[in-house]
Amino acid sequence: MVGTLSPMTVMHDGSFALTVNPTTYTTVRTLAADVAEYINVPTGAVYAIFGSSGTFACRYNATQAGTAAASFADSTGGDTIDINPTIRFIRGVTELSVIAKGDVYISVTFYK
Repeated sequence: MVGTLSPMTVMHDGSFALTVNPTTYTTVRTLAADVAEYINVPTGAVYAIFGSSGTFACRYNATQAGTAAASFADSTGGDTIDINPTIRFIRGVTELSVIAKGDVYISVTFYK
């Protein structure tokens, strides 16, 4: 069954509560060392919640053509990797590229 985007609930005290149900839109990847993988962001997603079994990096709006895949190369500037993101506001992001230095399992749950 294809997952659906659930709303992220913001509480009156400013905290948020994540609603998880059997149809929550979650993507899981098993990353091999130094091999970038792509994750398509579902239409309408506004938040991404990341979980992992180890250190990984993410690059936002990378393309499957490979020219902008996540990599652990030295870089300076705003268009580089984000190491171990937890929760990100992703409005306007259509694709993620993820990579790890060792075997790592990651999950990304999307919310609207």
